[in-house]
Amino acid sequence: MRASSCALTWIAVVWMWLAAVPLAFALADPASVHLDWPRPIGSTCVPENALEQDVEQALGRRVFTTRQSARMHIRATIEDNPSGVSVRLEARNVKGELLGTRELHAPVGQCAELRSGIGLVLTLLIEAVAAEETPVRLDVGVWAGSTIHVLPRAAFGVGPSLALRFDDTMQLHVDAAYWLPVAIETARGIEADLHGLSGTVRICPRVAGSGHSGLSLQLCGGAQLGALITVQTAPTSPGPAARFLAQALVELRGGWHTGGSSRLELAVGPVLVLTRTRYSVRGDGERTLVYRVPSLGVILSVGFII
Repeated sequence: MRASSCALTWIAVVWMWLAAVPLAFALADPASVHLDWPRPIGSTCVPENALEQDVEQALGRRVFTTRQSARMHIRATIEDNPSGVSVRLEARNVKGELLGTRELHAPVGQCAELRSGIGLVLTLLIEAVAAEETPVRLDVGVWAGSTIHVLPRAAFGVGPSLALRFDDTMQLHVDAAYWLPVAIETARGIEADLHGLSGTVRICPRVAGSGHSGLSLQLCGGAQLGALITVQTAPTSPGPAARFLAQALVELRGGWHTGGSSRLELAVGPVLVLTRTRYSVRGDGERTLVYRVPSLGVILSVGFII
């Protein structure tokens, strides 16, 4: 088997892992709510873990998780004093937007009697928000980047970018680019401008941080298909020549939410060239090699998603 075929096989295996692992975690761990239950000392109110068990048994799935991983935060304000018991539940999303409030009351010393009512309110809040959530979201933006060691010098590209987000555990990035020309001149006096067109697909599971706010980190694997377009300038040629170019890439991608749903993304990683792309010209009865794309390179990119 040729080296390029082996590389393509390994990339396919990596893709399957990148896609399957985060989806398996998402199915096995659907928890998305953090409950803040500051029960006063000596209160007759039921403990937090008992409430969480009640709700998870009612819904038939795991619901509660850490503050950092939660998509919804529910905070309780408990007043258990000689004048009576008051429990206020307030639900907010990760942006701090109010999703709903409920308030329950009981006679003095009877907070434990509110257990079933509090569990029902928690269940209704969680179900109402879950019904409104969109598990898949499409974001659009632009990106600019640079490849090093793929063309004779660092090449710069720009183009549109799409991100399909699955429940904030994984993203599918698709972008297109035009790579600005890089001039080349051989020892035999052949001069040419190398342009590039590409389309890239990346699977990006989140490995650290929050998918909703702050800083997040993703490990991406993908493929880039395109064309290396060569325009010979000296001696003049009949027209441009295009060569197919296929590359596999792995990126470490960091994202920073700049406000609302917009975010700034920075990425860096190695590029493996899967095709033996070369450009040569025929003259004086023999073919002269002008340029051959190296096997390895590096890609750097910055993107803005809205």
